[in-house]
Amino acid sequence: MKVTIAGKELKIYWRYCISEMTLKRITTCYITDSSGEDIGVGNSACHRKDNFCKEIGRRISLGRALKVVEFECVYDDGIHNRNLNKSERHKVLEAYHGRKKAKETVL
Repeated sequence: MKVTIAGKELKIYWRYCISEMTLKRITTCYITDSSGEDIGVGNSACHRKDNFCKEIGRRISLGRALKVVEFECVYDDGIHNRNLNKSERHKVLEAYHGRKKAKETVL
């Protein structure tokens, strides 16, 4: 999924794994800038006794990744790092809800 925020294209993607130690299913959301550098990462874990649902894992991990996103912006007094503001987070969430949803998977 790609979204343009403050003139910068951000790529958002997810990876799934199972923890070998705890057997929890983990969903990790990565937000990268145009150079491919991770600028935000969020995780969600599903207990081994619960049904795994990609959609729920994606929503939780995306929300956590959005909280820690930090990228460079050019201002009159120089370059500064900043987080996403509320309207930018809302734009990302709208793009997320408008994408083709993954089929629910039960493991």
